[in-house]
Amino acid sequence: MQEERKTVRREKRNRCLIIFVIKLAIGISITLLILALVEPLVIFFVESLGNPELLKISLREVSMINSTHSSATIVIQYSGKIMLKNFRISIAGEELEIDEVVSGEYRKEVILPTTILEKSRCCDIEFMIAGIYRMKQVVRE
Repeated sequence: MQEERKTVRREKRNRCLIIFVIKLAIGISITLLILALVEPLVIFFVESLGNPELLKISLREVSMINSTHSSATIVIQYSGKIMLKNFRISIAGEELEIDEVVSGEYRKEVILPTTILEKSRCCDIEFMIAGIYRMKQVVRE
């Protein structure tokens, strides 16, 4: 009789321990998943705050083709650790698309209406931080 009670108690303790371990494993898994999803965003914003020139976009080598259009080179310089996916920059209808932007420099020659270059330097920038978080910004200079 006493042996049966001890066995029942031991089995009950074992079941409780197994349930505790399963709950702990689920809790740790969820925590790691959340950290993995949030980490790229946090790193990108910390780098942005520490380095104002983390992502630098400029027009270089602007030259007149004719009275209505000019040729220019769009230069994108990125010095961050987090990969930017689906990077797109649009200036006066001309688009530059890059699948993945990692640290480095990217160039593309475009033809733009001269009036756009004279009046304003406005562009739309869109990208995804680590392929997870979409960012869209209208830049006016």
